[in-house]
Amino acid sequence: MHEYEEMKAHDVAIQLIEAYATDQNRSLTESGVRKLNRIILAGPF
Repeated sequence: MHEYEEMKAHDVAIQLIEAYATDQNRSLTESGVRKLNRIILAGPF
């Protein structure tokens, strides 16, 4: 089950990265990277 939840979190993160990449007015920031990190590491390891 853990692997399934991790896979779902990665899918959400990829969608967010794609949204960041297509938005020309958005720059890569530390807060954006931290947000991606929180999404990917959603569960305890």
